[in-house]
Formats: sequence, C-alpha cells, structure tokens
Amino acid sequence: MDIKNEGFIKSITSTFGVIESDGFGDILFSTFNLLKDDIKEGDRVSFKLISSNNNRNEAVKIDLIEKFKGLKKYNKQKFQFIDKSDFYLAEELIKEKLNFQLSHKEEFDNPSEIETEINELLGILNDLIEGEEPNINSIELNQINIFEPNNSKRNEKNYWLNNFDLQDFSVRLIDLGRLEAKKKLQENHEIVWGEWRDKTRQIFKSGYDDKYFEYSYAEPGDIEQNNVYREPPPSTEWELKPINQKDSVFYISSAPVNQIAQSSYVPSLPPIMNVKDTAKRVLDQNYIPNEWQRRVESRRVFKIKNFIEDSNNVVANTPMLYINDKSAIQIKNNKLIIDYNKFLQKESDGPRKGKYIDRRKRPERDEAGNQIFDDFRPLWLIDGQHRIKGINISDFQETEIPIIIFPNEFGKKQTGKVFAEINTLQKPLNSLHQLFMQHRFKIDHVSNKRKFRNYLEIEYVKAQNRTDWSNGKDWLHSRANHLAYEVAAMLAVKGVLKNKIQFLPQNDLNKTFVAADQWVNYSRELFYSKCYAYSGEGINKWINDPSEEEKKMNEVDFFFIEMNNYFEAWIETCNHDEWDNEKDKSWINDIDKMKKRGLIQYKSNFIILLEIYSIVRNKAVDNIDGYNYSKRIIEKKDFKEVLKVFKWVDWNNRFLKATYKGGGESQRRSLEAWLSDAILHGVSYSKEEIHIEDFEEKTSLPGRGICSYLGEPKIKSVSDNKWPTKQKNVVFESKRPFNSRYVATWSAFDKKNNLIEKKKSQTEKGVLDSYSTFILKYNNAMSKLSNIRVQVEWENVHKGKRSKMFKITKG
Repeated sequence: MDIKNEGFIKSITSTFGVIESDGFGDILFSTFNLLKDDIKEGDRVSFKLISSNNNRNEAVKIDLIEKFKGLKKYNKQKFQFIDKSDFYLAEELIKEKLNFQLSHKEEFDNPSEIETEINELLGILNDLIEGEEPNINSIELNQINIFEPNNSKRNEKNYWLNNFDLQDFSVRLIDLGRLEAKKKLQENHEIVWGEWRDKTRQIFKSGYDDKYFEYSYAEPGDIEQNNVYREPPPSTEWELKPINQKDSVFYISSAPVNQIAQSSYVPSLPPIMNVKDTAKRVLDQNYIPNEWQRRVESRRVFKIKNFIEDSNNVVANTPMLYINDKSAIQIKNNKLIIDYNKFLQKESDGPRKGKYIDRRKRPERDEAGNQIFDDFRPLWLIDGQHRIKGINISDFQETEIPIIIFPNEFGKKQTGKVFAEINTLQKPLNSLHQLFMQHRFKIDHVSNKRKFRNYLEIEYVKAQNRTDWSNGKDWLHSRANHLAYEVAAMLAVKGVLKNKIQFLPQNDLNKTFVAADQWVNYSRELFYSKCYAYSGEGINKWINDPSEEEKKMNEVDFFFIEMNNYFEAWIETCNHDEWDNEKDKSWINDIDKMKKRGLIQYKSNFIILLEIYSIVRNKAVDNIDGYNYSKRIIEKKDFKEVLKVFKWVDWNNRFLKATYKGGGESQRRSLEAWLSDAILHGVSYSKEEIHIEDFEEKTSLPGRGICSYLGEPKIKSVSDNKWPTKQKNVVFESKRPFNSRYVATWSAFDKKNNLIEKKKSQTEKGVLDSYSTFILKYNNAMSKLSNIRVQVEWENVHKGKRSKMFKITKG
C-alpha cells in the first residue's frame, strides 16, 4: 500500500519543482510525476516519497488535493531586481553582509562550511559584476531575474539566463542570515530581500482605488508612503462590531490593507533627536503630541512583504487604529465611513499640480536635520504598522485583515496607553522608549522600579488606605520614579547636564554621560527612601520661611535646583584653576572632546555620582547647621565644601583609569566605596597622597590611595561563649577596612580545611565605621571537631582579597 504524504507546491518549472512538506522539508519532484497537468504553485497536493539513485528523497505520484485560493496568482519569481540601479544597491548590501558573516564565521556552528558557502556566493556575485563577458554590463536584467536551465557556455549570450538561478541564490543568502550564532552579533547579519530599497525613492503603482489612485512613493530612508490621486476616491465603509469594556467603547472590524494604509499613518518619533528636544517631550506632554510611536523599521516591512508573498502564509494578527481626525470619519449604524474628500489636499503648484495628496513634505528641516511632513490622514496606526506596510507593498495589498478601532472619544492618552501597555508588558520596546512611554501614559508595572502610576491623582494619606495602591507603596514608588525621570529631563533641558542624558535611542549615545533608564534605576532611591523621601506636601516641607518666588515652586523644582547645584559643584571641583596643566581639568562638556573625558564621566561610573548624592547632601546639611539645620536650598558652595576632598583627584590619570577600567560591578562598587569614605572622613589631601605610588604599602586610608590595596582586616569574637552550643551561637565581627566594598565573605573550616559554612554579609553604606557580623550556629557535626577556623574576606578593585583568620577551640 502506497503511503501518501501532503504538502504545497512551493515552486515549479517546465522540468522540475519543489514541494514544501512539514514532515520532510523541501522535496524535489519531476514534472513527469504530476498526475494532473493543471497543478500550480500554492496548490495542496499528496505524494509518495521515494529515495532516488543519489540517495535524495524525491516526490512521485503527485496528485491535487486543493487549488490555491490566493487573491492573486502566486509570483513565480519571488526574488527579482526592479532595474539595474536596484541590482547595484542590492549587490552593495549583500557583499557587506556576506563579508560581515565571513569575519564572524567562528561564531557559527560548522565555520568551515559557512566559509565555503559564503565564498561561493561572493564568487558568483563578483563573476556577475566583474567577470568576463557576458556580465552585468552586457546583459539584460531579465537574464538575471529569469532562469531557463540549459547549461550554456561562458561565451554564449544567454549564459546567465541559463546558468544563474536567482531564486536559489537568494534562498541561500537568506538561509545564511537565519543561522543562529553562538553569541549575539553586534550587527544584524541577516539579509532581508529588498531592504536596500529604502535608500532610494520607491514608487508603487497599485492602491485603492485604481480609477482614482495614480501612484504612491516613499522618500529615501522613509518607509511612510505618500499617496497621489487624480481625484479623491469613493468613500469606504467598514462594518463595525462594538465592544463595551469598563465604560469604554471600541470596535472590531476588517478591511483591505490598502484602504487601511491609505487612510492612516504612524505617529512616530523622528529618526534623529537631540537630548533637549527629547527632554522637552518628557516635561510637556502637549509638546508635539503626535510623535511617540517607535519608528517603522524597513527591514521588518520587507520581511513581512516576503512572508506574505509565500504561497501559504497568512497574517492573522490584529492591528490597532485610532480615529485622530473625526471630521473625515463618521460612525453610523455600526459602520465606519471614511470620506477622502475631507482630508486629501489638492496641490496648487509644483510637479503634482492638480493632483490630490495625503502627505506633504515641508521645505525646512527640524533642528536635528529630520525632514518634516504634514500628514492629513485621519487615522493613527498605533500597532501593527509593519504588517500593514509590508502587505501594502506586496502583491496582496487587497488582503482583508481584522482590525481594532478606537473612536476619537476614547482619547489620545488612553489610546497611547493601550499601545504602551501592549508593548511594555508583552512585546518589549527598547528600554529607553519603554521608559518614555511608561512616564508619558502613567503606566503601572510589576517592578517597583518601573511603576509610573499617576500619583498626583490621589493624596498619599488616602492611598495608604487603598489596597489598589498597595496601601500607599505604589504611590511612593510611582512618585520616586516620576521625580527621578523629570529631574533628569530638567537637567538635560536647562541644567548643567544640558544635552548630556540619553532619553531615547535616537539621541547620540556618544555625546551623553548616562542613559535615562540608568538614571532612574540609580537615583529613584533618593526620592523613595533617602534625602528626598516623601515627608508631606508643599514646598514648606523642604524650605523654612520660603520667599515669594520659592512659594511658587513645586517640589520637583526644588529637587532640580539642588541637584543642578551639586553637578555644578562637581564640575568646578574637577576643573579648578590650581591645576598645573589645562589637560588636568577632567570634566568635559565639549562634545568634540568627549573621548578625553575623565574616569568619573564614563557611563559606567557617572551613576556613582547619583548613588553618593544623599551622602554628600547629608554632609552638607551637617556642615551648615548640623541637627539644627534650618531648611533651605543647598547651594553650590555648600556642595563644593563637601566635594573639596576630591579637588586633587586626577580623573585623567592613566593608572587610575587602568585600575578601574572595564566598568564592571566590582570596579564601580570599589570606586563608590572610596568616594564615600573620602566624603565621610571629610579631610582634603594632596595629589601625591591621593595618587600614592607605593600603593601596596599605604593601604586602607580614607580619602587617600585611590588605587591602593586593602590593609589587613581584623576579626574578633563578640560572644561570651567560645564554642557554639545548641543554646548559644558564636558571633564574630569584622570592621570594614576603609575603601573596601560593602560586602564581606565569611567562611568556617575544620582542621582539615573542609568548608563548614560560607556566607556573604552586607555592611551599612553611608557610615565610615561599619561592621560585618557572622553567626556560627551549632550543628551535630561539630561534636566531632576540636577546633574551627573562621575567616573573613574583604575586597576592593584589586583581584587579591584581604582576609583574616580566627581560630576557636572546644574546651
């Protein structure tokens, strides 16, 4: 009995074809084995599997099960070049990516096979471009796009037509890009067919409705299409199903992709943004409110185009639309009606004079150099933009897909919040964009570090009695996160850190000191549990007898002024005029000299300035009035008085940079400890004492020896009993050596050096004399021991740990 398998006709020529099968992958067949002559690409078929003479599987007795029901005939030549310009753009990108893959071949499985395949593909490409004739200079484009196998010789006119299979060549390119690397590559090595086309103006000839639609085009680097019409097309109507949910109404519908694409646009952020412009968007949500969505990625668009043009693929995900301009859209009797006459604009001059358009480019650019467009389309495409745009440039743009529609009454903020929640809680955005959306739309989160609920809508005393506010905890966390983010934005707009904090991926990473997500992570504790923790509403909680000007402040203004004073004090401390050389001034603000920045301005270390801020401020308060502090704004001079202990730290010192290089946790925590101890010790030292040359001898000196080793720690028993019993433990104590990190490692050994117990113990930060304790508890094995050795280890930036052993004896 013959066993029949099933699959789809993936490709077919006059002599052979390929069946795509779930169980066996791609199976070759000869067209002589077709039981029906009308079998075409995309058809579902049954077949029998046999092994051919060369031990390859082959399909025979192929019979039709179901005809392909696509909207259009499946495109035989899936991979094609539009013209020779398109070919040359493709060749440049393909070569670049193949060479990148070749340079990283060791990161893939079977690197020798990868190398062979890449070299063969590069060889074919180079031969086509630079080889002897016939080559690309002397043949027609169709001789590349079409394949008619005939094994022509090189000197024959149709050599490439008969010997070069572009479809096979392209699949091999794509398959290479899909291979998983052993470690994540820094650049995307995958080749997506057509991705090079966004480098030039693209023209598209199909759209809704062909009687009225003339063409659409996309500018270089811009995936958003500009549609041009001879006349406004007829209104479109989409059937709606209303959904009522939590006092809100939205709709489910379906519509052809080209109608969706030609009536909607993505309210996306520009590709390039300076920090000041971005921070203004954080502080004022009415500043350019139509730009908050992430940019459309051309690679993803072309990927979806290629996906939908495969014979059996469908797109079932549901894009979301928002009615931004209700003047062009009506909802009547559960139907949405789009009136193109209400939003298309007639051109009065220029190359499209007399035509109707839905998007117009302004002659000027913005401050960052971005092109500016006025988009007249009434719908926002808030989710699913890559699906819509990918299908719209394919042969299947009339495909009908399901959609969700939010009416204008739903509100822009609520709609944006829906998008943000989908993309922050389910589909990860870039962490900076995620933070931007969470703050803008006041989104809750499971992590306390990312709770951005609208804490201003309810008083704290009321939130304390609400379980939906976790009895006030959510309020305090949301306040801390909002204030940390907003203070950063104020410093980046009008403070001393102007343009130096990265808020979105579009901001230049190389010109900033810190990213906003890091800033929030490391400064939120200031507003949650440290110096700026909530202590009641009103500026009088922070300033006694405020002036008339100070009475007008919000607490965020107060925090901004103080933190700005703090960073000004740091800059003046680093760049004081007593340095012998100008190069010793180590705080760099000039973006052209950022590579010469001092150690404390490196991204990995800058966040330490946020972590020690509370220690500095508390010290400044003590210096002013101690416990009798009369509340006022801490001024720059107050901060400078505390920071003077760093006056002679040469942050450009080569040995200092080499000691703390890498920016890992051990280096950062070690530097934090040295800075904290210097502040708490409060004594200023010379450059020679800070940068001690005999750093192995003069150890654990607060405010000195920034690169020194640790001194020998001390350990003692602080218990009355000398041996652990069932009733009493033995407690050990070790004072943290100055400049050591805040974690001690304790170990207990028997006389044969077998480990009995090991644990880490955190010591208190912000205290100069802090102690780590270790409790040795009794266990049954101790009855057989005569002595136990207890060891404590402390660490700083150097790899060698400093330890001390304490021996106890039973008796």
